[in-house]
Amino acid sequence: HHGVQQLMVPGRSILPNAKYHVSCWAKLKNAANDSLDLKIKFEDDDGPHWRGISTTINNNSWTLLQGYLTLVVKGTLITAKVFAVGPASGVEFWVDDFSAVFVEFVNTATTS
Repeated sequence: HHGVQQLMVPGRSILPNAKYHVSCWAKLKNAANDSLDLKIKFEDDDGPHWRGISTTINNNSWTLLQGYLTLVVKGTLITAKVFAVGPASGVEFWVDDFSAVFVEFVNTATTS
C-alpha cells in the first residue's frame, strides 16, 4: 500500500438515500494496536449525522476495514465528508486505498 496521498477525488459525489460499501487499508506506526473508525459525516435539513464502521488495526500488517454505510437524508443533502477517526492521541497511522462504492438506493419509507 503505497502511492500519492490525497483527501478526495475531485468530481465525485455522495448520493442521498443510498447504501455504500466503504473500505480502506490501515496500519499503525507507533503503537501495537488500536481502533480505527471510517466515518461519513453528512448534513441534511435535519442537521448533522454520522455513520461509521470500526475495526482494530496494528503495526505489523495492513488491515482491511470494510462494511456498509447507509445515508438516509431528510430534505436536501447539504454536505458529506469522509473521515478516518481513531487511535488515541499521539498514535500515528496510515490509511490507503480508500473506496466508497454505490450499492443501491434505499427506500426511505421503511428505513430508520
